[in-house]
Amino acid sequence: MNIRPAYSTDAAVLADLINQSSEGMCACMWQHLAEGDESPLGAGARLVHKETGVFSFRHATVVAKVHEVFGMISGRHLLASESPAVLDEYLPFVRALIKLEQHALDTWNIVALAVFEEHRRHGLATQLLEAAEQLAQTLNIRQMSIIVASENPSAIELVEDYGFRCVATEPVVRCGVMTHNGDWLLMVKDI
Repeated sequence: MNIRPAYSTDAAVLADLINQSSEGMCACMWQHLAEGDESPLGAGARLVHKETGVFSFRHATVVAKVHEVFGMISGRHLLASESPAVLDEYLPFVRALIKLEQHALDTWNIVALAVFEEHRRHGLATQLLEAAEQLAQTLNIRQMSIIVASENPSAIELVEDYGFRCVATEPVVRCGVMTHNGDWLLMVKDI
């Protein structure tokens, strides 16, 4: 297995992993962006396949063996200039995440981190976190951030073991097939 940048040809598997990472919230969002008879994951794959945008494959790193992707991490430098002026323009279930991001400006924000279930507990997520931290350090970014669901103890344990701490919370606003209630936790790590 090796860590490599994601390719545009990884779009479908990246969309699946991004949706898993978001506790199903991305499928709800992508449903609103679907074109014609496109499925939510199909819309997600179309967005991931693009060269730009939050979900672009260009922001992702994968752990893979030949062409089989086992997991991914996607992130970006969270800049104040990208903050939305009006929250009401966003879907209600996305607003809590945007509010939390306001507490994490100028961090390397991990948008998505997921490993397929059959490949978990082998250190792959930690390897992906290490790759993201190295990238952030090369960009002279001093903190990393990630948002996890309070009802996902495995994710919380992973990032706490890696040195993240909770700095803010917002209640989850449920939609569609989301798997959690509870709160979103903004976790931050100094690097």
